[in-house]
Amino acid sequence: MAEELQEGRCSCPYCDEEISLETSPLCKPCPVVPRYCVKCAIPVARELKECPQCGQPLE
Repeated sequence: MAEELQEGRCSCPYCDEEISLETSPLCKPCPVVPRYCVKCAIPVARELKECPQCGQPLE
């Protein structure tokens, strides 16, 4: 996942489609704008209370 973020790519937490961070944080297949963990910058589902990768509490 860290390599994908460095390349500006990540997966939507809702549909697993690739999101290109350079063009838009919006997931085009499922038109959702996921929120991102402030610590590790991965996209996370809005209903989660903590990041599934690093455990950072989400606001």
